[in-house]
Amino acid sequence: MKASKMTEKNVLATALNATQSLPDDDPDKKLILDQLEYLDGLLEGRCSDKSDLTKISLGVIAAREYEDFDPEFAEKLYQVEKKVVHFLKYS
Repeated sequence: MKASKMTEKNVLATALNATQSLPDDDPDKKLILDQLEYLDGLLEGRCSDKSDLTKISLGVIAAREYEDFDPEFAEKLYQVEKKVVHFLKYS
């Protein structure tokens, strides 16, 4: 496995763990998990259809819903958008 791919996997795993820790009544939890699981499927090769990459909205969700009261969680989502989505778009 390439070193950069491991970095993307670590960023994604950190975000997945943080998202799973959100309260079950968080209105964005399912949407975030769905997007993270899709990205995980692409990284792991379980999914090959990259057409939904343009629908990833983790950065927008982070800015709109979490930046003010949970900046650490927002940063995790930003890192996924920056590292993982960018990696998948151009790999």
